[in-house]
Amino acid sequence: MVYDVPEDNTAGKTTTHAISWETINPVEKGGFINITFATGFSLLNVTLASYDGCDVVIEMVNASARNVTLKVLEDIPASMVCTVELANIKNPSRAGTFTTLVTTLNSSFVTIDHAYSVPFEIIVSSYVSTASASVTSNIIRLTDVFFKSLPADVAASAAAIITQIAELIETFIKALP
Repeated sequence: MVYDVPEDNTAGKTTTHAISWETINPVEKGGFINITFATGFSLLNVTLASYDGCDVVIEMVNASARNVTLKVLEDIPASMVCTVELANIKNPSRAGTFTTLVTTLNSSFVTIDHAYSVPFEIIVSSYVSTASASVTSNIIRLTDVFFKSLPADVAASAAAIITQIAELIETFIKALP
């Protein structure tokens, strides 16, 4: 089973991802481990912050393919739990559920095994939630003042318009990165 646990799972944040997996088959010294992130992640300045259970170094980062290739420096036996922490990964700008693919390869780049991580969430920042609540609160307050100054028949029509505007603003705020 593969896990990808971002240190900060907020949309748009640059963070460290702890990726762990258990090898099914052994990976010999000189082999590779490819870690491929979903569309939306940015890998411009990725570094290997730490590793455990496997001795690896970054061989290559392909930012356009969202792929980090690690070179295996010592044999990794079957059933070994490996964990690598990759730093400076920018989360997608939109919230959602994502998976990461881990592929082990031999020294000739022939696939040994591959598996997707358990799905993990990237969430919208609390700032957007706070902004949405603040906008909604202000709309309610202003609407109350406005309606009290109108005749009853006009107030009913205005309420329908204000409701539409509030829904549009809420949709806009939710769409913000």
